[in-house]
Amino acid sequence: MTETLLQSIARDLLSLLWPASCLGCGRPDRDWCVECAAGFARSHRLIEVPHDSGEARAGSIRGRWIAAAPYADVMRHLIVRYKHHGQRSFAAALAGALEGPLAEVMSGGPPGGVLVVPMPSRGGAVRRRGYRPLEEILRLVCFADGRRVGRAELRRGRVLAATRGRTGQVGLGIAERRRNAARLRVASGAQVDGRYVVLVDDIVTTGATLNAATAALEASGARVLGAAVLAVTLTRHDRISAHFGRIAQLNSQYEEERGNV
Repeated sequence: MTETLLQSIARDLLSLLWPASCLGCGRPDRDWCVECAAGFARSHRLIEVPHDSGEARAGSIRGRWIAAAPYADVMRHLIVRYKHHGQRSFAAALAGALEGPLAEVMSGGPPGGVLVVPMPSRGGAVRRRGYRPLEEILRLVCFADGRRVGRAELRRGRVLAATRGRTGQVGLGIAERRRNAARLRVASGAQVDGRYVVLVDDIVTTGATLNAATAALEASGARVLGAAVLAVTLTRHDRISAHFGRIAQLNSQYEEERGNV
């Protein structure tokens, strides 16, 4: 998106009060310059993340997990600045990255009949930040056909809720992550029986949180199509080489739909 003259003047004035440098190229006076924003928008890809969701339950779907990028470089900086440093202006860039994975996973369900469920934020984190990162990003997603995530797809109330004792996953081992991630439940009053669901998260590492959310939703009668995530950690990304053929096919289809080919 081209920066207008007024936007440029406003940024120049803000830089006098709060000096900044572009997280992409280091250029002074801009936290995210126009050139880096455009380059990031062109870099979005679809990465199919292999996962083991455990023993399939009766009637369950083998869901697909699709990521937009590895958790590295500019994507990592954007997520950290947005989620942990309160720089909410990066939400639009992250929404643009999430559009491809979200559209791909939602395509497995009936048109207009898919419930989009972001992973829940812990209460303490919400109070500290003052916003729910994933929900804010989802409200800014705009699909290739101009459609946005509607009210019917993004329920106003929470669908998933953390139970007592759940903490952040950073720093936990694999077994600890699994136990901590299991502290999820379907929120009181959430009607998910018979609904097709797509999960949304910012980062997938071991997959424990997405597996726990899938189990909780399926136990309440939902049919989980899979998950759309912004980034996959490099430890998992390195295990995707066997899937390169499928990734290339997905990217070709995606670029054709976006008019980039």
